Amino acid sequence: MPPASLPLAPALVAVRRAADPLVAAGLVDPAPLDRAIAQLQALPSILVVGRRGSGKSSLIRWLTGVPLPIGLGGTTRETAVVDGVGERFVDTPGVDDPDEAVLRIAPLAESADAVIWVTDGLQPWTATERALALQLEDPALPVVRVISRADLVDDSEHAETVARLRALSTSPVWWADLRRLARDGGPRPELLTFPHPGPRRRGHIRAALAATSVPVVPTPEGVRRRFRSLARDALAAVADRVANGGLRSRTAVERALLVAHESVLAELRPHLPVPLPLLPPPPAPDRLDARALLSAGASWVAEGEVAFAESWEHAAQLAALGVDADRLRQALDAAQASL
Repeated sequence: MPPASLPLAPALVAVRRAADPLVAAGLVDPAPLDRAIAQLQALPSILVVGRRGSGKSSLIRWLTGVPLPIGLGGTTRETAVVDGVGERFVDTPGVDDPDEAVLRIAPLAESADAVIWVTDGLQPWTATERALALQLEDPALPVVRVISRADLVDDSEHAETVARLRALSTSPVWWADLRRLARDGGPRPELLTFPHPGPRRRGHIRAALAATSVPVVPTPEGVRRRFRSLARDALAAVADRVANGGLRSRTAVERALLVAHESVLAELRPHLPVPLPLLPPPPAPDRLDARALLSAGASWVAEGEVAFAESWEHAAQLAALGVDADRLRQALDAAQASL
């Protein structure tokens, strides 16, 4: 069984738990995190390719203990998926036909974590094998060449065969008598043990974590200060209109103050995941004068600040969500570091 990445699994669990309260509050989309966890939990997929009769099915039977149905002539005719202990093997038809190799195997390689390429030690590579090898070149896709029928190749020819393969590919090479191993069993070499998650799956997990958006949750104190700044600016704008003669009646001033009040609330609401405290609009001044308006408005700003600081029933919830957001950010950083 491939070794699991022990630091990553608990790190993803910690991220998901940290996200739970923010998901419940509608502040975080859980889909990217669920994709990351699904990538880790899914069985690694190992694609087994090679020419017909090269020993692909024998290799899978040896590694899993599961016999594969084969067609006439002892060759695989259709793609078969075999689950082993902690990994999944995909047995493929032979790559003898170039169209079949491109249409069937290349798409399967897109979702594979690793490739085992079984090569008949008695046969040279064909043009189709060379072309497919180029298509499978990917730094994130480990490939191991297994040379089958090792018992039939003279020792003097081993070096020449390996040199020929290395001239076509830098992938590691392992010699095997697959028929005997399928029949009698034998230890699995380290070369055929792929870590999980592999490079490609780690990339998928990394992308899913990067797609997780951590909300920016303001503190109650920050909201109070923001209210004060917005309210003062709104009052100053109304006072300027009064001073410039743009507002010439008490009714017009009351309407302008109400609009200013709503604009302040409209500026605050989109940044808050909790309801605002109850804030009445500023009162109109006793006389139509900019200084009187600012004086009356000052008491409105002060009362609003008191409402945010002392009687805002959702302040504690907002503070808790801010702590949750920080916790999620730290958990995401830890998970990314484990990749």
